[in-house]
Amino acid sequence: MSKLADLEARYNGAEEGYTYLMEFKFKTKNGFKTLYKVGVTQNKPVDRMLEIVRSFWTQRQYVPECRLVRYRKSASFREKEKSIHEELAEYRYKFNIKFSGYTEFFDADLEAMIFVYENFCPKIDKDLRI
Repeated sequence: MSKLADLEARYNGAEEGYTYLMEFKFKTKNGFKTLYKVGVTQNKPVDRMLEIVRSFWTQRQYVPECRLVRYRKSASFREKEKSIHEELAEYRYKFNIKFSGYTEFFDADLEAMIFVYENFCPKIDKDLRI
């Protein structure tokens, strides 16, 4: 997006951002615990992933394995995140420590996470302005 288009979008309240799905593997006493994070960012999703890892490191001095599973850009990125969170509410994982984004993790299997994500964030997003 050009600087002018970016300024116009901000002025018109039509900012764009990413809704993402990330996978994190945390080491436990019994092996690994795989959790998924659904969130939003207006920066590059990989930069957001690194922010989360850095924040976790600050709290635990440990870096979990992580990867981006999906990310899509749209003007309704916040609404999509909210809808996904509502759909997955029963799978929300509660951490006993705080770090960046800690409230948006889910304990479900990958196939279920992708199914819900794809339902709310289709590959061809009609919201995306070109």
